[in-house]
Amino acid sequence: MHYISEIEVVELQQMLSDATSEVQLVDIRGPDETAEGMIPGAENLPLHLIPEQLPRLIKDKTIVIYCGIGASSPQACAYLESQGYRKIAVLRGGFLAWSASGLPVSKHIKYA
Repeated sequence: MHYISEIEVVELQQMLSDATSEVQLVDIRGPDETAEGMIPGAENLPLHLIPEQLPRLIKDKTIVIYCGIGASSPQACAYLESQGYRKIAVLRGGFLAWSASGLPVSKHIKYA
């Protein structure tokens, strides 16, 4: 098993603002949690739906997974790794860290 990398909010912000960066941002929280908002550009793919929605995740891009506080994201990453994904990372602190940093939050949910 490979080490699952963690990225900080600032690093994710830089990745998302870089037009050449190939990032697929995935929010694995459920509908009750995403109602408070999501990181702009993220797709909502609740943790329990990942196995059946696997084809929507692009192996050639860096997939950044986040949840509410960062507790469930490693589980999603471990599953993706077991399915052959190698370019995956967890947002340290999850959505809470992003919103606490004062960064933009989108109320328009994009479902994967």
